[in-house]
Amino acid sequence: LMPAMSGLQLAARVRERTRTLPIVLLSGYPAEQLAEDAGVPADVVFMAKPPDRAALRALLARLTRADA
Repeated sequence: LMPAMSGLQLAARVRERTRTLPIVLLSGYPAEQLAEDAGVPADVVFMAKPPDRAALRALLARLTRADA
């Protein structure tokens, strides 16, 4: 947990400033629970903790290629 705000709140603040920065949320909560409880935005990528390292590397490589 972050002390000042949740990851979803941080993602919303980032989106207010830029639409182009890829956002990846890592959470110990299941994606289904977050989607129901808090509404993970469609443009935010969710990964459950602990992430599979190979999948995380592949995701970050794809996002940074798409952003370039």
